[in-house]
Amino acid sequence: MTTFRKNDADKPQWSGLVRLPGRDALLRTIWRNDHGAAQYGRDNWRNVPDPARYKDALLRHAFELCDDVITDEPTQWGDICHDDAVVWNALALSELLRHGE
Repeated sequence: MTTFRKNDADKPQWSGLVRLPGRDALLRTIWRNDHGAAQYGRDNWRNVPDPARYKDALLRHAFELCDDVITDEPTQWGDICHDDAVVWNALALSELLRHGE
């Protein structure tokens, strides 16, 4: 009989995504991404000439939240809110700063 071995202790455990706080926020972030893809084209966000534009967008949405404005815009997926935009822009900015196109 062979003993099972898997050397994955130091690798990301992607299944942990479903246990993160804000699992629903991740789903809404996907909706925001889909909404943006419908408006601008799939993966168009990677073509930004200056990643700082996502920092500016993140801050604009964060300031809306500071002013207690929750809803950004209604879409076919439901209301997309400023907190979702903060998350999306943070992810885009992080990706571009580390792996810029």
